[in-house]
Amino acid sequence: MEIFGVAALGALFQELMHWYSKRYEILEKGLNNTKVGWWLYLLIVLTMILASSAGTYIWFEERTNVPLKDVMIIGAAFPALLKLAVKGAGTSGSNTQLGTNGTLRAAIKSYFS
Repeated sequence: MEIFGVAALGALFQELMHWYSKRYEILEKGLNNTKVGWWLYLLIVLTMILASSAGTYIWFEERTNVPLKDVMIIGAAFPALLKLAVKGAGTSGSNTQLGTNGTLRAAIKSYFS
């Protein structure tokens, strides 16, 4: 479980840096006007942190003597790579819809922007 915790810490750092760099954009898109939108956004962030930690744990599960800095870097890389993949899929000319309703779509779009 040490790997899971260190990976979660790396993913948390990455999410905090992402949120800090996008703070004005996220708050100005209306997520601060609806509590539901803000909670959905936080739910997406927490889901990504847990998914990133699980993916990192699976990646390093069988290995021994893995430096914890490597685990933290991989934990931080998972959400960043997923954001780039989703952003690339949305700009490839396809008609990609993120979410089904307005609030959910806004939260998902803000996360991946």
